[in-house]
Amino acid sequence: MSPGFRNEYHAGIEQAFGKYLVFSGEWISKYTHNGYDFSVLGNTPITFPIEWHNSKIPGYAGRVSVPDIHGFSALVVFSSVAARFFQPQIGGAGATVATAAGLPFRVDHDETFNQTTHLQYQPWKRGPWVGFNWRYDSGLVAGATLLRAARVERLPGIARPRWCE
Repeated sequence: MSPGFRNEYHAGIEQAFGKYLVFSGEWISKYTHNGYDFSVLGNTPITFPIEWHNSKIPGYAGRVSVPDIHGFSALVVFSSVAARFFQPQIGGAGATVATAAGLPFRVDHDETFNQTTHLQYQPWKRGPWVGFNWRYDSGLVAGATLLRAARVERLPGIARPRWCE
C-alpha cells in the first residue's frame, strides 16, 4: 500500500443581513490519489484498510444565526458530504465492493445531509433560560438508492452490480 496524497480546496463566504441574521457558508472539495477506506472481515468486528485508485469528496457547510434579540437567539448549522471512490482496488486485504465496468461507488458512511438547530430564550440578563435543540442526520447509506439502482438498470450490456440487489 502506498501513501495517499490530496488536493483540498475550501471557499467560503459570510454575510450579515441587517443586524438580526448572519449567514456563513463553505464549499469543500477533496480529491485524493490512492484513497483509503476500510472493510470488514465477514461478519466480524475485524476491520482492515483498503486502497482505491482515487476518491472525490465534495460537500458544503453552512450556518445561519440570529444574534440575541430581547433574550431570543437561534442557530442552525448544516452540511453535506458525498464521498465517491473509484476503482480499481489497488491495495488492502480481502475483496470488497466491485461494480460493473469499474464505475465509481459511494461508501456506506456518506452524510447526505445533517442539520442542528438551537433555539434559546433568556428573559433577563441574569437568570434562568430555556433552550431547545434539534438534530437531523440523513443516516448511513446502507445500499443503493432507488434512483441509482434505476440508472444502473438502464445501462446496456453491463451486469447489475451487487449494491443494486
